[in-house]
Amino acid sequence: MLSLSHGRTLACLPKEQLQKIDVHGHSNLTVAAFREKLNKAEIFLYKPDYVYKAADSLKTVGIQDNMSCRALTEDDEALFSRFCSEISEDDLDNAWVELDHWAVYGLFLDDELAVASSLYPFRDSKLADLDIVTTPIQRRKGLAKILVSYANQQMREKGYLLQYRSQIDNMESIALAESLGLELVGQYEGQKVVD
Repeated sequence: MLSLSHGRTLACLPKEQLQKIDVHGHSNLTVAAFREKLNKAEIFLYKPDYVYKAADSLKTVGIQDNMSCRALTEDDEALFSRFCSEISEDDLDNAWVELDHWAVYGLFLDDELAVASSLYPFRDSKLADLDIVTTPIQRRKGLAKILVSYANQQMREKGYLLQYRSQIDNMESIALAESLGLELVGQYEGQKVVD
């Protein structure tokens, strides 16, 4: 379910689940009534994330003399492991940056990996979903902005639009999105898979 920032809410379900919630004939179904139908059908959603997209006016941030950005590959496994060892398990879980993702970029500061970002196509679309993590010692220096700017350029060259999601209570992540000039699309709630 996507609640757009301008007030409209969109929902998408597989046909077999749509039949379970009986929305036939409800052209003006409220969000609350739709949620109630989902719950009755035991279709559950995760807590919402804010969803941002890179606007055409996304700020381009320049690289300074002592830094570089580049794609990371499997050849960088030892380097990436050392980078990850400096970051808490919670931060790694929240960021979900993996070396084997579809596209992975790193920002190097004085030849040390300081920020890593990975991207993957969101549900087979032309949206590239971005995750990012910075070592604790390098946070609050604007380095993540530089890598996001770099990743956005790379994605545009591949024909993708950068998408960024943040948990609604992650104030640092929200601040990063706002500082980059990312445009808030709305709140997204994906479906939980219950076994």
